[in-house]
Amino acid sequence: MKQLPKANYPIYTIEIPSTKEKKHFRPFLVKENKILMIAQSSEDEIIMIDSLKSVIQSTCMDEIDVDELAVFDLEYILVKLRSISIGTGVVLRMRCDAETGHEEERSRYTTVNLNLDDIEVEGIEQFKRDVKLSDDLVLKMKIPNFEFIKSVAEHNESDYESNIALLAKSIDKIITSDEVIDVETDTTIEDMIEWVQELTEEQYDKIIQYFQSIPKCRIKVEWNCENCGKHNSQYITGIIGFF
Repeated sequence: MKQLPKANYPIYTIEIPSTKEKKHFRPFLVKENKILMIAQSSEDEIIMIDSLKSVIQSTCMDEIDVDELAVFDLEYILVKLRSISIGTGVVLRMRCDAETGHEEERSRYTTVNLNLDDIEVEGIEQFKRDVKLSDDLVLKMKIPNFEFIKSVAEHNESDYESNIALLAKSIDKIITSDEVIDVETDTTIEDMIEWVQELTEEQYDKIIQYFQSIPKCRIKVEWNCENCGKHNSQYITGIIGFF
């Protein structure tokens, strides 16, 4: 049996938004696209996250630690990979937000072409991991990476204790005027949960503001409604939404 020749593929450079590092990637292959399709059809967010992580790792031609990348870095890379592997265009059906009275709901939708190359990372210039709770107490928060996404997906938003635990797990270091406490090695999760519950509401809100400040990948879509002519503008966000 003759050995089959390997297919050639182009190499692309993608800049990681948070570090400005340039990494080389190849397009994802048929087998990897199949992995993504199976993961998406499962409608299981954890399976999808693990599949996306695997695809990034296998397509990068340089050394890369996917676990250390921020959520918005991963989203950006994934959209760029989808663009170079399948194409920049995505067809969407977008709903007009104009008041239409008694018109049929379907008349409010317009076919819109989304260009993946229009992706931007909102809020990256202002993003900081330090949360100042007082003059002598600062928290260094963990990078919001894939493990963070999985924790969010797994926890119950309506459960108070679950929310506290997620917040406690997101703290990397506690910095005072006297010492730096490494949460991973110097404390237990039980200690951290108890510590978080001892914070004032104002301090707690400052940590919540950190989560709200995490940069997001988004693509702006603009279109004129085919029915009423109204100009619409909307941002498309989220990892799954780009695939």
